[in-house]
Amino acid sequence: MAHGAFSERRAELDLQISLLNEHETTRLIETALTERLKVSTPADDELPQLGQNVNPQAVMSQIEQVSENQTKRLDYRVPRSTRNI
Repeated sequence: MAHGAFSERRAELDLQISLLNEHETTRLIETALTERLKVSTPADDELPQLGQNVNPQAVMSQIEQVSENQTKRLDYRVPRSTRNI
């Protein structure tokens, strides 16, 4: 794997982890507020999921699969006469 491709995948993994962390933090704050105010929200259904560990390998595999699928679709759309330019 080229260094550039590795760096790109690493940046994508970092982004996904940051987004997940932000989502979890938001839900935890929302939960604390709803408990204090004694109200419920749709986020209450997500609480069991927030307690689960996320496997970075699984996230990376998913990113790679999506990336490969996008590359295949783009390759399919490029006219054959311009592929080897």
